[in-house]
Amino acid sequence: MVTGELEGFVVLVAGDDPALTEVGGFLIGCGAFVAFVSQRRRLESAQVSFAADPADPAVWERAVPHVEQRLGPIDGVVTDTSIAAVVEPYVADTFAQRHRGPVVQFAGDIAAALTQLRATLRAEPN
Repeated sequence: MVTGELEGFVVLVAGDDPALTEVGGFLIGCGAFVAFVSQRRRLESAQVSFAADPADPAVWERAVPHVEQRLGPIDGVVTDTSIAAVVEPYVADTFAQRHRGPVVQFAGDIAAALTQLRATLRAEPN
């Protein structure tokens, strides 16, 4: 991905894996609006940030509407593997309506996660 490649896309990054802060920072550098959810990590440059347990479904009941109100419809989600199943139900309907791909499960390979995310963003941003 290159600078500006994700201009206008809204991406939610969630989990406590330290590398997810790198993923979020890279996405911001590519022009994406990033919402970051983590109990143990911070991403100061994120447009929206939640210090909360991303494994708690109650967090998503509040976070998804808040992100969409502040940044627009969520175009993509990158999480660590333990969080994906928790987040999926809160974005699945919107993703289906807008022809977005599944939640990208980050398994330690930043380049692979970014490639998967790019594939989920088939259309123009919201």
